[in-house]
Amino acid sequence: MACAVLALCVSTRFGFGWHWPYAYLVAVNLVTAGLYGWDKRRSRSAGPRVPENTLHAAALAGGTPAAWVSQRLFHHKTAKRPFQLRFWIIAVVQAVAVVAWYAWHR
Repeated sequence: MACAVLALCVSTRFGFGWHWPYAYLVAVNLVTAGLYGWDKRRSRSAGPRVPENTLHAAALAGGTPAAWVSQRLFHHKTAKRPFQLRFWIIAVVQAVAVVAWYAWHR
Protein backbone atom coordinates (compact mmCIF):
# COMPACT_ATOMS: atom_id res chain seq x y z
CA MET A 1 0.00 0.00 0.00
CA ALA A 2 2.74 2.46 0.95
CA CYS A 3 4.65 1.82 -2.27
CA ALA A 4 1.55 2.41 -4.39
CA VAL A 5 0.79 5.66 -2.55
CA LEU A 6 4.39 6.81 -2.93
CA ALA A 7 4.47 6.01 -6.65
CA LEU A 8 1.18 7.80 -7.31
CA CYS A 9 2.19 10.73 -5.14
CA VAL A 10 5.46 11.25 -6.99
CA SER A 11 3.70 10.80 -10.35
CA THR A 12 1.04 13.42 -9.60
CA ARG A 13 3.57 15.77 -8.04
CA PHE A 14 5.93 15.79 -10.98
CA GLY A 15 3.52 14.77 -13.75
CA PHE A 16 0.91 17.42 -12.99
CA GLY A 17 2.95 19.83 -10.89
CA TRP A 18 0.66 19.53 -7.88
CA HIS A 19 1.86 20.50 -4.41
CA TRP A 20 2.82 17.56 -2.19
CA PRO A 21 -0.24 17.62 0.11
CA TYR A 22 -2.65 17.47 -2.83
CA ALA A 23 -0.61 14.82 -4.62
CA TYR A 24 -0.54 12.73 -1.45
CA LEU A 25 -4.29 13.03 -0.83
CA VAL A 26 -5.13 12.05 -4.39
CA ALA A 27 -2.73 9.11 -4.24
CA VAL A 28 -3.90 7.76 -0.88
CA ASN A 29 -7.55 8.06 -1.89
CA LEU A 30 -6.98 6.26 -5.21
CA VAL A 31 -5.16 3.45 -3.42
CA THR A 32 -7.89 3.24 -0.77
CA ALA A 33 -10.62 2.97 -3.42
CA GLY A 34 -8.58 0.29 -5.15
CA LEU A 35 -8.20 -1.69 -1.93
CA TYR A 36 -11.95 -1.61 -1.27
CA GLY A 37 -12.72 -2.60 -4.85
CA TRP A 38 -10.20 -5.44 -4.74
CA ASP A 39 -11.52 -6.70 -1.41
CA LYS A 40 -15.11 -6.66 -2.67
CA ARG A 41 -14.09 -8.59 -5.76
CA ARG A 42 -12.19 -11.14 -3.67
CA SER A 43 -15.15 -11.48 -1.29
CA ARG A 44 -17.16 -12.94 -4.16
CA SER A 45 -14.50 -15.46 -5.12
CA ALA A 46 -12.13 -17.73 -3.30
CA GLY A 47 -8.91 -15.91 -2.70
CA PRO A 48 -6.97 -13.85 -0.23
CA ARG A 49 -8.80 -10.81 1.08
CA VAL A 50 -7.52 -7.41 2.12
CA PRO A 51 -7.28 -7.43 5.93
CA GLU A 52 -9.65 -5.07 7.71
CA ASN A 53 -6.68 -3.49 9.47
CA THR A 54 -5.25 -2.57 6.06
CA LEU A 55 -8.53 -0.94 5.04
CA HIS A 56 -8.55 1.03 8.29
CA ALA A 57 -4.89 1.98 7.84
CA ALA A 58 -5.69 3.34 4.39
CA ALA A 59 -8.49 5.46 5.84
CA LEU A 60 -6.28 6.60 8.70
CA ALA A 61 -3.56 7.59 6.21
CA GLY A 62 -5.98 10.05 4.62
CA GLY A 63 -8.18 7.86 2.45
CA THR A 64 -11.34 8.33 4.49
CA PRO A 65 -13.28 10.06 1.67
CA ALA A 66 -12.51 7.24 -0.77
CA ALA A 67 -13.26 4.63 1.90
CA TRP A 68 -16.68 6.13 2.55
CA VAL A 69 -17.53 6.43 -1.16
CA SER A 70 -16.23 2.92 -1.87
CA GLN A 71 -18.30 1.43 0.94
CA ARG A 72 -21.43 2.89 -0.63
CA LEU A 73 -20.46 2.25 -4.24
CA PHE A 74 -19.43 -1.38 -3.75
CA HIS A 75 -21.91 -2.08 -0.90
CA HIS A 76 -18.94 -3.35 1.03
CA LYS A 77 -18.41 -3.52 4.80
CA THR A 78 -21.53 -1.43 5.40
CA ALA A 79 -23.32 -4.03 7.57
CA LYS A 80 -20.36 -4.96 9.78
CA ARG A 81 -20.91 -2.93 12.94
CA PRO A 82 -17.40 -3.33 14.43
CA PHE A 83 -15.83 -2.29 11.13
CA GLN A 84 -18.16 0.71 10.82
CA LEU A 85 -17.50 1.77 14.41
CA ARG A 86 -13.74 1.83 13.84
CA PHE A 87 -14.20 3.59 10.50
CA TRP A 88 -16.32 6.37 12.03
CA ILE A 89 -13.93 6.81 14.95
CA ILE A 90 -11.15 7.38 12.40
CA ALA A 91 -13.34 9.82 10.45
CA VAL A 92 -14.28 11.84 13.56
CA VAL A 93 -10.69 12.00 14.81
CA GLN A 94 -9.58 13.24 11.39
CA ALA A 95 -12.36 15.84 11.26
CA VAL A 96 -11.40 17.13 14.71
CA ALA A 97 -7.74 17.27 13.64
CA VAL A 98 -8.60 19.27 10.51
CA VAL A 99 -10.74 21.72 12.47
CA ALA A 100 -8.02 22.10 15.13
CA TRP A 101 -5.36 22.66 12.47
CA TYR A 102 -7.52 25.25 10.76
CA ALA A 103 -8.25 27.04 14.06
CA TRP A 104 -4.57 27.01 15.01
CA HIS A 105 -3.48 28.51 11.67
CA ARG A 106 -6.10 31.22 11.57
